[in-house]
Amino acid sequence: MPVNKKSTAKAQVSRKQSQKSKYETQQAAISEIEAIFNMDEMIDAKATDSLPSLAAGNGKLK
Repeated sequence: MPVNKKSTAKAQVSRKQSQKSKYETQQAAISEIEAIFNMDEMIDAKATDSLPSLAAGNGKLK
């Protein structure tokens, strides 16, 4: 049975594009998670910095 090389090559390119798309989607999700994590760390640091002033009774966040 003859192999259609053009069809095989197209299928291989299609698979590679699909893998690339999946990889890019995963990378975007990782970047979003990292951004959320970094934002959370900044919020924690801001809250920790504000604890002494809150304890002193001035009631304002920095």
